[in-house]
Amino acid sequence: MDTFFSRQNSIKKNIKKSNEVFSQKVWPDPTFRQLIGYGFIEYCEVSEDKLKKDLDKYAGIDAVQYLIERFHNERLHKIQTLEYLRTMAIRVRHTNWKSFTIRSDSHNGGMVEFDKRVESMRRNTAYPNITVQAHLENNTLISAAVIDTRTLYEYAYNHYTELFNTAQWNKGKDDTQLFIIDWSKLINEKINFYYFDHSTHTYNLPEKKIAFED
Repeated sequence: MDTFFSRQNSIKKNIKKSNEVFSQKVWPDPTFRQLIGYGFIEYCEVSEDKLKKDLDKYAGIDAVQYLIERFHNERLHKIQTLEYLRTMAIRVRHTNWKSFTIRSDSHNGGMVEFDKRVESMRRNTAYPNITVQAHLENNTLISAAVIDTRTLYEYAYNHYTELFNTAQWNKGKDDTQLFIIDWSKLINEKINFYYFDHSTHTYNLPEKKIAFED
C-alpha cells in the first residue's frame, strides 16, 4: 500500500539520484561551468545541517554556490578578489525540452513551487537567487540555462493563463502539474537569461570572468 512515508522515502531517493546526476553529468561540463560560474556547490536537500535543510524546506533552495572572483573595482581603480555565495534551484530532466519547468499544481492539494515562490517574493522572504535547468539525453548533457528566479516567476505570473492551458502532468514521479516555459519564448520577448544547446550549437553565455577554479 502506498503510504505517506513510502512516498517521502521515494522522494528522498529521487532527490539523491538527481543530485548525483547533476554532480557527475552537469557540473563538470566546461560549457556549463562558463554558464554558471566556477567555485563549488553544497546541496541543501540531503544535508544533515539544520540550516541547509531549512533553506530547502522553507525557501526552495536546492544548493548554495560559493564563488571567488577577481574583478576590477572601478571606484578604487584596481583588481580585487571577491568572495561571495548565491543560492539556486536546480532542475534536471532527461529530455531536451529547452525550457524551464515550474510545479504548478498537485493531486494531493498541497502548496506547490509556483505559489511558494510567488508568496516568498511578495513577503520579501528567502528564495533561490537563480534557477538552473539542465537537460540530458542518453546520460549526456545536451542543454542548460540559468535565469534570475524573480525574472522567471514574474514571466510565469504575467503569462499564467497561457502556461495553465499548456501545462503537463508529471505522472509516475511526484504526480504534479508543470508549467513549461520555452526558452524560445523568453528569447522572443527579450527576457534576460543565459543558455546553451549543444544539439543546435547555440550559445548565449555570460562574459568569461577571471575566476579561481575548484
